[in-house]
Amino acid sequence: MHAEAIRDQHRADHQQDPAAHDYGDDRNHHAHVMSTTRIVDADGLGAKTRQLDVRSSASIEVEEIRASWAAQINDALELAQVAERVDHRSYARQGVEMEPTVKMG
Repeated sequence: MHAEAIRDQHRADHQQDPAAHDYGDDRNHHAHVMSTTRIVDADGLGAKTRQLDVRSSASIEVEEIRASWAAQINDALELAQVAERVDHRSYARQGVEMEPTVKMG
C-alpha cells in the first residue's frame, strides 16, 4: 500500500524491503526504502524528477513519506497488540537523550 501511494503521487517507481536479517531478535529492525529519481510512464523511465531529491526542497516530501511509513507500521503493531511503536524521527528530533544503536550490518 505504501509503495503504491508513492508511485501514484510522484509517478516514480518505488520499492520497500524489510531488512530481515538472520542475526537474532535484538537487532536494529529497519526497512530499506528506495525510489528512482525518474518519472515512470507507459514508455518506461522518463525525465528526472526533483520531488524526491533530498538536495532540493524534497526533504519535505521525504519527511512526509517517512511519517506515513511509521504510521502504517504503528497501525500494524496496534492490530497485532504489540505495545512498542516506531518513530521516523531521530532521537535528537524526538527530544530523547539517548545514543542511537550501533549499526550492525
